[in-house]
Amino acid sequence: MSSAARTIYQLAARDLVALACAREDYDDHLEPFARRRHALYSQPQSPLWDGLYWPGFAQSLAAVGPAQWMPMAAVVEQGVTLEGGAKGLRGLFTKEPSEKERRRVQKTATLAGRILEMVANADRTLSPDEARLVAMAMNSFGLTAEELAQVRPGRALTFEDLEIFGDLDIKTRRALLRGAWQLAAASTLDPARDLAVRGVAARLELQHEADAIRAEVLAAQLRQSELAFVCVELGRSAARLLPYELVRPHLLHLLSAVAPPPKRAELEAHMFSSTPVQLGALPKLDSTRKRQALCAIFATLVAHDPPLSTMFTLRVRLTDDAIAAGCGSEVNDALEQCQRFLHERVREATATGQPAEVAVVTVAQVEAPKAPPAAPPAEAKPAPEVEATVEEDPLDQALKKR
Repeated sequence: MSSAARTIYQLAARDLVALACAREDYDDHLEPFARRRHALYSQPQSPLWDGLYWPGFAQSLAAVGPAQWMPMAAVVEQGVTLEGGAKGLRGLFTKEPSEKERRRVQKTATLAGRILEMVANADRTLSPDEARLVAMAMNSFGLTAEELAQVRPGRALTFEDLEIFGDLDIKTRRALLRGAWQLAAASTLDPARDLAVRGVAARLELQHEADAIRAEVLAAQLRQSELAFVCVELGRSAARLLPYELVRPHLLHLLSAVAPPPKRAELEAHMFSSTPVQLGALPKLDSTRKRQALCAIFATLVAHDPPLSTMFTLRVRLTDDAIAAGCGSEVNDALEQCQRFLHERVREATATGQPAEVAVVTVAQVEAPKAPPAAPPAEAKPAPEVEATVEEDPLDQALKKR
C-alpha cells in the first residue's frame, strides 16, 4: 500500500473508532459520514493531532447526527447547524443557507457558547477534555471563524448576565440545559458547577426540570461507561499480540472516543495494566452496543494497517474473546462492517487516481508534537497497489472454515 493510501486507511480507521463510540445507531450514519469526509480522504492534508482532529470530526458529523456524549448535541440534532447546507425547498436550488437561517443558528449558538463558557469557568479550571468538548460543540454549528469569535463573551459571565435572545421553544431550552449538565459532568460535578447550571436553568425557566435532566445526563454517562469498560477489557487481550509502542496511540484514541472524562484515568490505567482479562465479568450490553464495541475495538487494532497474517490473528483472537464475553452473535457482522468501511474509503479515494503525497502526522505521532514534520517528497504510485489490502476474501474464507 502506498504512503498516501496508508494515510487514508489510518484516518478512516480513526474516524470509524470515533463514530462507533459516538452513537448507538452509528451504522446508520457510516455512509453519510463518509460522504462528508470524502474530500479529506481524497486529499488527506490535515494532521491527525487530537487538538485538531476532534473539532473537525464534530463538524463533519453535525449534519449527520452529532456524538451523543457531546455537550449541546441535542441542540445540533434539532437542526441548529449550518453544516450540510440549505434544507428543505431551498436545498433544491442552492447549498447556501438563507440569511434568516444563518441568523437563527448564530443566535442559538451564541447562547449555547455563553452557557458553556459559564459552566466551564464556574470552578476556574478547564481540563483538556473540557476544552475539547467545548471546541467540538461550537464547531458543530457550522459558523465561520468570525462568527465564532463573536460568540465568545469579552468577559467572564455569571448566570445573572445570561441574556435570552427572543423566544426559545421548550425543546431548544431543554437541549441547552442538557448541554450545560453534560459539560458540568465532564469533570467532578462540584458545587460551583452545580450552582452555575441551576442558575442557567432558572434563566431558561426550567428550574423545575433541572434535577430530571441532570439525572438523564448522569444515566447516559453511566451507560457510556459500561460501553467503555467492555471496549477496554475486550481490547486488552488482542492488543497484547501487537508491539506496545505501535498499538498504544490507537488505544489512547479509543479511550478519548469512548471513555467519559471522569473515568478516563481509571480506564487508561486498567487498559495498560498486567492484570488478567476478565471476560466473564463484563457489563451486560444489548446487541446494538455489542456491535458498537466490537467495531470500535477491531478498528483500533487494525488502524496501523497490519499485514494480512496479523489481521487474521487479531480477528481470530477477538472472535474467541467475543464469544467468551457473550458477544458471539454480533462479532462477525461487526468485524466485516469494519473492514468493509476501511476498504471502501481507500478504494473511493484512489478510484480517480493516486492522492497527492502530503505532509501528514499519523496517529502514531498523535501525542502533541511541537510542529508537524515535513514528509519527504515521494512519487505518486498507481492506484492498483491498493488491491492487496482491499481484497480480504482469503481471510474471510479462512475464518469461516475455522
